[in-house]
Amino acid sequence: MHSATALATLALLTSTALAQTPSLVTFPQGGGQSAFISLARGTNEVVASGPNFSRFVYRNGAWSQITALGLQGTVSAISADGQSYVGEQANAYSTFAPGTGIRAIGVPAGRTLGNRSGDWVGNNAAYAVSNFTTGSDTKPYKWTQATGWQLLPSPGFISTRVMDVSADGRAMVGQSQSFTDYQGYIYREGQGITLLGSEVFPTAINEAGNAYLANRIIPQTVFFTAQLTVDSVTTDLGVLPGFVGSSASDLSADANMVVGLLRPDTLSSTAFVWTQDQGMRTITDVAASYGFSFPAHQSIWNIAVSADGTTIAGTLENGPVLNAFVLTIPTPASLAVLGLSAFITSRRRR
Repeated sequence: MHSATALATLALLTSTALAQTPSLVTFPQGGGQSAFISLARGTNEVVASGPNFSRFVYRNGAWSQITALGLQGTVSAISADGQSYVGEQANAYSTFAPGTGIRAIGVPAGRTLGNRSGDWVGNNAAYAVSNFTTGSDTKPYKWTQATGWQLLPSPGFISTRVMDVSADGRAMVGQSQSFTDYQGYIYREGQGITLLGSEVFPTAINEAGNAYLANRIIPQTVFFTAQLTVDSVTTDLGVLPGFVGSSASDLSADANMVVGLLRPDTLSSTAFVWTQDQGMRTITDVAASYGFSFPAHQSIWNIAVSADGTTIAGTLENGPVLNAFVLTIPTPASLAVLGLSAFITSRRRR
């Protein structure tokens, strides 16, 4: 390798490696509590709640308050590119995008702002998806500037909830049930609904829409086992020794990483990280492999992973205290980068 090329390569590789330096942070820092996270899948930014329901974003290694919806606005989700938000502003359901600013988008006819759950927003606030409930009737809706609010297709039971939406808003997984029936399903625009069965509880879908997570009840128990399906091939992720159940929560874009929860009993939980090459590990063990002591906790919930698999975020519960955490880890590619950088350096010293 020519020296000029080696230096240019070293600079690029070193920059990439530094950008993925492992870290573990919690929020709020120095007291307080946080009980909410939303992860920008594409850019790894994490939104968490702070005092008085205000929202903060973790970006470039620091927390800063989100003021896009005003100081009294409450962000409920961040877009994949980390630039757009959806939430409440001045008692209105609103989106924010850099090009359009704040836009009140109303609610579907017959629905109310306070009875919604599971918000998602697209890049440039091109769409918003949410579940709205009236009495025992829950239905998912999608908003765009061109169409306004539209009822999304579903299996047709009394209660249907979208559980996750792809970044482009064109694919989603959901759960539909009545008093006696249940169906997990995938909906893809242009393809319609695919039913997944009465024992599959889907929870997340990847960006391409070809992979999804689900949980299946372990026979004769109240616990679940996590499953990953890629291109119609299902893998049971299993349960680690010492635990009685696992539930999958989120996956990377390439479906090579899954995060979820492990239950030692019905009252508490911790988190797991599953990868194609290493299988399932507790988040405590993953953090320890990078030199971090993961915080003690009674439970973890609301856990997510970025599209590239380098950022894992969630909520820690330890008694009455709730904190967000963000674990940043390098990708296998960046580990290879460090090795190549060392090789180039050793070549230069000869």
